[in-house]
Amino acid sequence: MGTLFWSLFDLADTEELEVHPTAGMVFTEGVGLFLYAGYLVIAVVVMLNALIAMMSNTYTRVEVCEAIAEILTIRNVQLLHYGSF
Repeated sequence: MGTLFWSLFDLADTEELEVHPTAGMVFTEGVGLFLYAGYLVIAVVVMLNALIAMMSNTYTRVEVCEAIAEILTIRNVQLLHYGSF
């Protein structure tokens, strides 16, 4: 299960995160893995939030441009219609 979690973040080889077995720091290794996993999850959430914000900004700009184009089109149609009298 742990390898599947780490493979989500393109880090399938967790041997680099392990503490030397003779050091006897099992708790330290566990806390380090937990903090690193938390950091990766938060980083993914922040990047996803930034992507959503950029897409929303782009959608708003396109929507405003389309609204301006629609207003100009309506104005030109009215000008052509009433200008012919």
